[in-house]
Amino acid sequence: MDQHVAPPSFDLPVQEAVFWRGVFLHHYGIVEFAVSELLLRAAYHADYKAFGKLPSKWRERFERLGRILDAPGPLVAYSEVCRRLVSQITIFEDDRHILAHARMRVREAAGSSLVHLEWHDVYNQRMKENDLPLADLRFLAQELGAAACALTTLIDEMMEAAGLLPIPLEPAEPNLRRTRTI
Repeated sequence: MDQHVAPPSFDLPVQEAVFWRGVFLHHYGIVEFAVSELLLRAAYHADYKAFGKLPSKWRERFERLGRILDAPGPLVAYSEVCRRLVSQITIFEDDRHILAHARMRVREAAGSSLVHLEWHDVYNQRMKENDLPLADLRFLAQELGAAACALTTLIDEMMEAAGLLPIPLEPAEPNLRRTRTI
């Protein structure tokens, strides 16, 4: 994941907003995949088998990661640095939810572009909305990208150092994978 690629130029503020929203969600997806892979691989390791199957809810996956980092085993050596990176990323959880599920419009106000987000709050049975300066959306995407890059690099190191093997394929899965032929 190269964080040093310059973003493209945009003709309209809405194009830039869509781009940075996508970058943000892409970075969060990378985090979700890396944490889930670590947990799945750990489930096959003798020191972590007792933790059971991968939880379906994202918050429970972070909790499981914390318990695994506390448990005796090869991953305990990474506990402090992993927790620090995870805490940086969990700051973005509400932003991820809103950016993933909200309707987005971009409008001009006082000479700058504002990203207007509206979403349903199912717990309180009402609509919510928020205005976010476009520069703030760009900043969120870049900050999450830096933390995601650091965490995925650490998780790769953790899996290799602990000898966590790749996740086994289901017996029928290799036949279902399509290879691209030219």
